[in-house]
Amino acid sequence: LFLLLEGQYAVGDFLQASGVNGRVVSVGLRVTTLQDARGQLHYLPNGSIGAVTVRDDPWAQFSVDVLLSTSESAEAAATVCQQAVEDVCTQYEGWARLEGTPVIRPGTHHVNIELPISVQTEAEWIALEELPVRVRLALEAAGVKLPEGRPPRVYHRARPRWLKLAEADADK
Repeated sequence: LFLLLEGQYAVGDFLQASGVNGRVVSVGLRVTTLQDARGQLHYLPNGSIGAVTVRDDPWAQFSVDVLLSTSESAEAAATVCQQAVEDVCTQYEGWARLEGTPVIRPGTHHVNIELPISVQTEAEWIALEELPVRVRLALEAAGVKLPEGRPPRVYHRARPRWLKLAEADADK
């Protein structure tokens, strides 16, 4: 009852309570219902809810990076990548969103395609696990060859550029 009267959280908020991370689907007199990123519903008895963490900005910023040889059509590959990311965002609606259009950065020996995406912090696995696989499969289905040993990668956008360059040098 105190949860309802005090308004600690409301439908649509993202929170962590009783070891569950999710979006509040409903708040009743006896039960609060959360939905996690995988779509599972968790029914939490209000009387047993202890500490609650409500996330003000639950979005984590990522960049999907795809490296292509210069012989590949960067524009066509960027379209394929964007469609793959949009498909993932549609599948996990409310948990992942594309934040812009692909950016194509030509280099001396390669072309880099970057796509900005945001995901709920509780669902970072969408960006870190699901997206690279889906983008790679979409590129392969479109006949785009990726450089040997260089699958699509996902980085936190706050990642320092010098660290990305150091990792790229280590991969050579």
